[in-house]
Amino acid sequence: MEVARRLADAEDFADQVQRRLRPANTTDTYAKAWKVWTRFCAAQGLPELEATRGALVAFVVWLPDRGRVDGKGYAPSSASTILAAGGRTAGDHRRRHTQCRPPGAQEAQADARAPRLGAMSK
Repeated sequence: MEVARRLADAEDFADQVQRRLRPANTTDTYAKAWKVWTRFCAAQGLPELEATRGALVAFVVWLPDRGRVDGKGYAPSSASTILAAGGRTAGDHRRRHTQCRPPGAQEAQADARAPRLGAMSK
């Protein structure tokens, strides 16, 4: 039990350091990306904390097609920013709620967004 408490304390400390070092505009970007992700999950009936490969591929397709609140798609640069921030934000939320990250989630996100964003910028 003592080791678990020390690990939890270390995580809390890391969160405090991160909050102090992270610029306000980065925090805003992460919050906006999380809102977009949660809107997508609600529209698709997917759990917010399960960023599976399939969910990420669907998200990558959804962003430029109809991801904005008005039903229009995001520009490639905005979609890329949302994906980058969203991956970080989803990881933060997942750690807070589950203390673990699904194996391969970060790699799945990179695999999912690379071909789609490359095609969008051509």
